[in-house]
Amino acid sequence: MKQILFILITLVLTIPVKAQWSSDPTENNQLALENNVYDWDSRVLSDGTIAVYYNKPDGYFPTGIGDTAFFLKHVLMLYNSDGTPVWDSAKVFSSPNRTFTMVNEYLFIDGDDNIMVAVPDCRYDTFGEMHPSGSYKWYKMNLTLYKVSKTGEHLWGENGVSIDSTPHDLIAQTNAIALENGSIIVAYSQEEAGNLKTKIARLNAETGAVIWLKDLLPNGSNAKLIDGGNNEFIIVYNSIAAQKLDAGGNEVWPHTVIYNKGGFPVAPLHTNIKVLPVERGAFISWYADPDNDNFEDAYCSYINRNGEIVFSAGTDGVKLGMKNNIRQFSPTGIYDPVNKFVYYMWCEMSSGQTWSNMVGQKISLTGELIWDANGVEVAPMLERRVSYPSMGIDDDGNPAFFYLETTNGQNDFAGYAQKRTPAGDSLWNVTFTSITDDDEHIYSKSNLMVLPFSQDQWVALWSDNRPLSTNLIDQNSVWGQNINKNGSIGDGQPPITANEASAKANTGNTHFFVASNPVAGEASFTVKGLEGQKIEISILNAVGKTAATVFKGTVAGMEESVVWNTSSLSKGIYIARLRTSAGVETIKLVIK
Repeated sequence: MKQILFILITLVLTIPVKAQWSSDPTENNQLALENNVYDWDSRVLSDGTIAVYYNKPDGYFPTGIGDTAFFLKHVLMLYNSDGTPVWDSAKVFSSPNRTFTMVNEYLFIDGDDNIMVAVPDCRYDTFGEMHPSGSYKWYKMNLTLYKVSKTGEHLWGENGVSIDSTPHDLIAQTNAIALENGSIIVAYSQEEAGNLKTKIARLNAETGAVIWLKDLLPNGSNAKLIDGGNNEFIIVYNSIAAQKLDAGGNEVWPHTVIYNKGGFPVAPLHTNIKVLPVERGAFISWYADPDNDNFEDAYCSYINRNGEIVFSAGTDGVKLGMKNNIRQFSPTGIYDPVNKFVYYMWCEMSSGQTWSNMVGQKISLTGELIWDANGVEVAPMLERRVSYPSMGIDDDGNPAFFYLETTNGQNDFAGYAQKRTPAGDSLWNVTFTSITDDDEHIYSKSNLMVLPFSQDQWVALWSDNRPLSTNLIDQNSVWGQNINKNGSIGDGQPPITANEASAKANTGNTHFFVASNPVAGEASFTVKGLEGQKIEISILNAVGKTAATVFKGTVAGMEESVVWNTSSLSKGIYIARLRTSAGVETIKLVIK
């Protein structure tokens, strides 16, 4: 028997040189250091530092017996809250593996801000089985965990630790938390002979050694772990059930909590339940079609640490939106720990999925819908797609809604963010990804993830197929952008909406003026009192998007004139905006 060798590759990847987050949505930061990325994950540490993991194809692994195993490279990089790299080079974990699965999680942060990376690999299977294609062998998997400090040290060794060295058909859906005593609880789905079940292990925090390993009964999948207090933990899984276990792996509750009695007995993997920790338990959200009328509904339920379902509307939990003949998908939420409310958002679609909108709702810890029974409309119902809902909440208790939306007939996506008050009133809207390039093409985007609010900002990450300047071929990678608390991106200047800017007149400015208004052919702008300062003059359209850049640079004298040819824009009402380090001045501009 020839042993498959484990290889750890020390590789220095070229790090993008970015001084800070971009204030231009066409220049978001590329946070995966390469293209052709398969899958990725990200977490924010307590100081706002951002861990980004991704994997990508890296050829085939020679086994020495005439066959090959699919080979992926696993990469970890750390960024400051301003989007700049922390480490001089990325950490690369490589072994024969077949990790690609769309429901995986890979990154977890312990109580000391160490980063755990979960990698399903094939190092213990020396023979494998021929893939149905006949082109290569299909090797079985086991789970390996790595632990890396913020300074880049391998705390569990460069080879990581193996949870179970016995090869299995599939390892996926890893989840992990740290208990109060520092030990690590790991849950993952394991398939054998077509049957999927959840395994749970407790690891020593210092060495990674397995203290105990057991099956979850009854069997479930897509397990989510949350803190249960007193060195106990609650595990929620896709058979619509929850259990509480102690540090020894013993069940605490006298029964398994079934939080959805009227839907399906076992939720399919694509349902992807969402578990939201709250102080005394967890909110669980999902979507289902219990009426079998081909119209899914969005639901949530609340289980406390005593194993009780706190509220229930019938047997299916609380229905988040009351519309009929509308399909509801992917509810996701955020908890306001100060005011003790939970906010949800979800996507609604017509029966044929051609029209869609995004909806938000506020719910009390007793199950009361606080906003309108149908929720508030975050994105209007239009004949296009909205998807990948993600939520955040700032330190004042204001909820923020993030999503991707198609913008043209090519199914290209842009990212949008909207913040509201606790009463549901809109505070600002901002576009944080590219709108278009010179060819009116913004490229496919997917898998939006928004990290928790930290350092007065959210950081959004997504998969993006935009080409780099050095490569004109669409290549999937991970891109990111910060969204500041005030709704700006990049430099922190507040966004200017069309309504706000239209209310400002030429006479209200101190530095920025236009010679005549309306204008025809040319507009003559004057800038006063800004000698030696960097400025930007741009033109916004009626919805607040940049239509043209007039000037960007340093002002030479105490009074400078800038003449701009208006022929590139059609007739209508625009906003001329002067942006300086001190703030923004605008002029309502009419082109005739």
